[in-house]
Amino acid sequence: MDILPIAVALLLVWLLRRYFHYFSVLYTLSRIPGVPFLKYHWLLGNMPCFLDRSYILYEVVPQLTETQHRIRRISVGLLRFPGIVLSHPDTVATILKTSTPKNMFNYGLLLPFIGDGLLLSSGKKWARDRRLLTHAFHFNILQEYTPLLHDSCQVLIDKLNKHINNPETQRQTV
Repeated sequence: MDILPIAVALLLVWLLRRYFHYFSVLYTLSRIPGVPFLKYHWLLGNMPCFLDRSYILYEVVPQLTETQHRIRRISVGLLRFPGIVLSHPDTVATILKTSTPKNMFNYGLLLPFIGDGLLLSSGKKWARDRRLLTHAFHFNILQEYTPLLHDSCQVLIDKLNKHINNPETQRQTV
């Protein structure tokens, strides 16, 4: 019995499943409004914009925060891989609070920097860590730190005010 036709058939079935899954995700995300002011390339999607960090920081982020849409769709890469940009703290909080498994393709970039803590963990480990941390951030405990936070914010505001009218700090490339 020749195994090559069976292997080819299984490969085709797998490719078809991936193809239909990819386009079902694309269809679902196509109902989310895109980012109209992002530069769009016919082949690479929005990826060329993300190579210019100053464009993202000084043009895209301020416009995203000014719109009424909390979720925007982007497309990145050669196959226009779909992505989502969240621009409201409540929306981000909803996503970060979930215990559903995290997509390590995206979150994996953070792993070397912040480790496998509450943000990157999932399942039982996430539930245990969340339960342990909930009491540490109770409102009554955080009230003790209000004066310290106020003083720290005032120091930050003073430092930022020094740089507002300085032409050297206006629009520096990051």
